[in-house]
Amino acid sequence: MFNPLICSIFNRQLFFLETINFLIKYLFFLFVYLGLNSLTAQINSDSLQKEFANMPADTITLQKITALYHDIAQTNASSALVCAKLLKEKSLQQKNKLFITQANLILGQAYNNTSDFVNASLFLGEAKKIAEELNNKKLLFFIYNTIGTMYGYTDLNEKALENFNKAYALGIELKMGIQNANVLNNIGSVIYQTSNLEPAKVKKAKGYILNAIEILKSYNEEEDIASKYTNVATMYCDIHDYDSALYYLNLSKKIIDQKKLPDDLIVYYSVNGRICADKKEIDSAIKYYNLSLIEAKKLNNLEWQYENYLSLSDAYEIKGDFKNAHVFFGKYYYLKDSVVNQENVAIAADLQNKFEREKKEIQIEKLKANEARNKIVNYALIIGSALIFLLLLMIFSRYRIKKKSETLLQKQNILISQKNKDVSDSIHYAKKIQDAILPGEDFAKKIFLNSFIYYQPKDIVSGDFYWCGEKNNLKFFAVADCTGHGVPGALMSMLGGTFLNEIIITRGIKEPNIILDELKRSIVTSLNKNNEMNQTDGMDISLIVLDPAKNEMVYAGANNSIYIIRNNELIELKPNKQPVGLYYKDITPFTSQKFALQTNDTIYLFTDGFADQFGGAKGKKYKYSTFKSLLLKINGLSMGDQKNEIHNEAVVWKGDVEQTDDVLIVGIKF
Repeated sequence: MFNPLICSIFNRQLFFLETINFLIKYLFFLFVYLGLNSLTAQINSDSLQKEFANMPADTITLQKITALYHDIAQTNASSALVCAKLLKEKSLQQKNKLFITQANLILGQAYNNTSDFVNASLFLGEAKKIAEELNNKKLLFFIYNTIGTMYGYTDLNEKALENFNKAYALGIELKMGIQNANVLNNIGSVIYQTSNLEPAKVKKAKGYILNAIEILKSYNEEEDIASKYTNVATMYCDIHDYDSALYYLNLSKKIIDQKKLPDDLIVYYSVNGRICADKKEIDSAIKYYNLSLIEAKKLNNLEWQYENYLSLSDAYEIKGDFKNAHVFFGKYYYLKDSVVNQENVAIAADLQNKFEREKKEIQIEKLKANEARNKIVNYALIIGSALIFLLLLMIFSRYRIKKKSETLLQKQNILISQKNKDVSDSIHYAKKIQDAILPGEDFAKKIFLNSFIYYQPKDIVSGDFYWCGEKNNLKFFAVADCTGHGVPGALMSMLGGTFLNEIIITRGIKEPNIILDELKRSIVTSLNKNNEMNQTDGMDISLIVLDPAKNEMVYAGANNSIYIIRNNELIELKPNKQPVGLYYKDITPFTSQKFALQTNDTIYLFTDGFADQFGGAKGKKYKYSTFKSLLLKINGLSMGDQKNEIHNEAVVWKGDVEQTDDVLIVGIKF
């Protein structure tokens, strides 16, 4: 919802940030122009240029620049990018294709590390083209691995896997050892990120990382192995296999203790805390999160500090200690905000340096062209500086207002989060009530031994429901689709289940048409007490009564057909064209249909959710004709396999399209 207060605060903050940015640029330009010192980052860049500019474009120079790049690549991305550009410049002077290819690869890596994926893609593409011309497989190995990493950063996972697999194949051929282990780890990570926690995909991802660990063991690369053990433990934690997670955590801990690895110790304690939290061992979780926090503070690792603050806040909330939950959430909020601000400042500083260098060059040219104008410009700048000083005083006077606004925003965010949690908890509790009132699948299996129930609600609670029971040697099964889905549909489903219990079990009515008449009367009486019931309120339903002694089935339906498949032929029993509810077009009683059953006849009851689902290549409805073909195709399978095939068909057809409605399909073999 549009919030004027938040928008007002946001606009004021944006104005202040833009103003401060302009003033900093203005003052900084003045100091450059007057010959004062530049920023440290600029000095570093200038010193790199100065150090290598006059050096010959020979092999030794290229090796020095390459070595410097690798030394600073992980700690100073901007200076590393300067090194990469110098390397490209020198390699072009030497006109050596091998060095040019290496320079393009390193320049692509540097741009990748600064998240400039457009330039990264450009230079990596150039490197790949020349390496293929030279048939240099070793360079191609590193190029494919870097391209895979770039695609991984941009969530193009299929392309990432394609390039990692090419790198791995070359690594096997060239016996790259440790480097190929890292490629295996990259492949496992991409597969895991796209697994949606499907067991088969998680197992596959874990297999790649464990293979990487085995390779690293053969080279005694224990420091790298520790972090990969922790990755495997995290995967097991995600699928709730805590025993396996703890096993790999303990393997990691042995290496951490032996090699003194403080960074990995932070992660070790945090994952232990998560396992305890998932197992509702909240006091133990708090202990581990605090241990992780202590180690993060020792290393001044701000990201892990605010992650642990958030975990502690969640743990105390589960424990019911809302005071500590709010305290740690406040620490998380402010620390994360400061980290984000630092990152923004770093980016701004880099842009500022570039801006100032360009300004400096322009200013020097202007000074050479016309020194007479220099005094006028200086006077203007001095006057401007005085004005800037006054503006800064005005901005500073509003600092407290900004801080108060931030505090108010934080309180509102906490309140909104709590409201969302309350709503979610209420819906989950409604799900428990619905499950308690309606029969479970285990209960249905006791009555109908050879059957399956495929049940996929659109939301947490469902408007589709099934009901089954047994009375006087007769077996009853109903499948219904109530008006709406979610909470309104769930409430109607609970009414329907309750009324069916009363009509069939308590009152002993056994004729399906009379049961539907009585169900309609009960629903209309309950919902239309003040004559406010909508004509669409109610449900569509199919109801069967099986008499095993007579090999006979009696069916009645309200807008819901049923299918019987016998000897690969589909027979459809059609319903009355009216719902169970208020319906002014036709007030005739429901009718029943008798059907003589044979051994291996399969009966299917269903709602319209499966047939109405949008998907496929053209985004169209699945339709009943396709649904019938699917049932004929899978009819010869066991009931459990039929359910799996229906699920697989639903997943493939739906793809990325949102689920349209609740889905319910029941199969019973006679």
